Amino acid sequence: MKIKLSIAAGLLSLACNANAAIYAASNVVEGTNRDVLFQNAGPIGTAPLLNGGIVSLGYFIGGAPSSDINLIATTISNFTMQTFALTGSFSVDLDGSFAGYVQGAEVNRPINQLDSPLLGLPVYIFVGNAATLAGSTAWALTQVSTIAADIPNEQLYTGVPSAGTVPVLGTIGTFTGAVNSVSLPYTTLQLQVIPEPSAALLGAIGALGLLRRRRN
Repeated sequence: MKIKLSIAAGLLSLACNANAAIYAASNVVEGTNRDVLFQNAGPIGTAPLLNGGIVSLGYFIGGAPSSDINLIATTISNFTMQTFALTGSFSVDLDGSFAGYVQGAEVNRPINQLDSPLLGLPVYIFVGNAATLAGSTAWALTQVSTIAADIPNEQLYTGVPSAGTVPVLGTIGTFTGAVNSVSLPYTTLQLQVIPEPSAALLGAIGALGLLRRRRN
């Protein structure tokens, strides 16, 4: 009887260990004609694709991130990164390096406890235009999935925005051109920069002017 219990326990342990939450900082999913590419800040449709920027995958504990890009330092500090890779780095699936694309190594993070506090948390892709989020000057942040238990099925989280999701930071844009020898109008996740202080000041002055007119 003990032997049977030991065997059963061993099989259960093996089953638990076989499953995992797999995080992959990658937008190489369905081929070059359907992937969402990463794009620099700039005019929609004309900004160059991101090359050398960081693409990270993770979540926020303690509440949803702010959509105020002026609070980017706080947003970065509250982000729990699970994995990351750099745009333009070598892609095994594409057999080359291409701006706008990223394919990092997969990272296994078991979340097999059914009462884990991580269950149900949104998974975000957090993009910056430098090798680190803190060193970047433009960012994009959008949800890609939601954390689920890895029992009985293994979970995979990748760097492709969920359909219909509105980015917390950045915009959904387009890029038309040749990528990996395929020229198409690609959908992109485009970065956003912090507004210049002068622009913010002009906006505040304009708002005060409107307020005075209304009072008069």
